[in-house]
Formats: sequence, C-alpha cells, structure tokens
Amino acid sequence: MLKYYKTVNNRLEELDDIEDGCWIEATAPTEAEISKLEHELSVDRDFIRAALDEEETSRIENEEGQVLIVLDYPVAERAVKAESKQRRSRFKKNRNADNEPFTYYTVPMGIIHTSNNVITVSLKSNPILEDFAHGVVKGFRTDFRTQFTFHILLRVAGKYLQYLKQIDKLSGLIESRLLSSMHNKEL
Repeated sequence: MLKYYKTVNNRLEELDDIEDGCWIEATAPTEAEISKLEHELSVDRDFIRAALDEEETSRIENEEGQVLIVLDYPVAERAVKAESKQRRSRFKKNRNADNEPFTYYTVPMGIIHTSNNVITVSLKSNPILEDFAHGVVKGFRTDFRTQFTFHILLRVAGKYLQYLKQIDKLSGLIESRLLSSMHNKEL
C-alpha cells in the first residue's frame, strides 16, 4: 500500500499522488506499486527489495543520486499473535505485569532519499511511521529529507530504549525470584 504525505503550512497532509517534497510510505508494496515507484521516481528496484528482505542487514548505500538506509526497528507483540514469528533468529520472550507473554523482535525498514522525496518501505504496518502519519510527531517537514530521516532514527532509538527498559525490569524481577527461592519451578 502506498500513501503520500506532505508538509503544507507546518501541517502534515495526505495527498492523492506523488508530489515533489512529499513522503511516500510503502507498506508491503505490491509488484505494481514497486513498478510505480521505479518508473515515476526512478527508484532502484533493488533498494525497495532490500527493505522488504527480513534477513537484510542494516546499512547505507548510495547509487546514482539515491540513498538507501536499511535499519531494523523493534516490535513487541503478545506471544499469541507472534507465535508464527518465533522462527525468526532475533527475538526474546518476556512477560508483562499481567503475566502475559511478549515477544520482542526486529523488522527491517528502508528509507530511500531521491532527489525530491523520501520513501519509507516496510514489510508490515510500522507503529513508528504511524506516529508521523497521525500527527503524534511534531516539528518535521517532509521536504527536509535529512531532518525527517533523523526524526525517524530518533523515534527508532527511543523505541529500542523503551523495550530494553521493559526487558531489564522483567529480568530483575525474575532474578529476585530466583534469589529468594531455588526450587525447580522457578529455575
């Protein structure tokens, strides 16, 4: 699915089609949508495919005036919803205060800079980008590509810190339980 956004009068507005200075959000794009980006913006098809590869490593690549940034963003889901994702190599199970299991894992996201636009590419709905689209994040402009990218990176880093704090808190609780009781059940 392709969505188009542009900052107009310091407000983010959704557009009907691509314009200069807009942000294109590509979530699980179809072949037709990938072809549209390739033909209308001259985006390298391999840049889009790289962002859709679950095993892709984080990196920055520059080719023919376009920049690709591939990074992983963290996701936390209830284990019931995430059982199919347990085959991934990057996950950690924990439990929240209600003792319901959570699975933490990462998903790749691509940020592509063209001469006039920013394109974000994700395999699935991305809560970090949803914050931008729904106006939760203030003070960014889609036509300032580098600044916009830094805002995205800052939100990704914040999410990592949030989840690391949760994991650390849960690890501390488990450790204190183990120290107070050495029964097989706790181990």
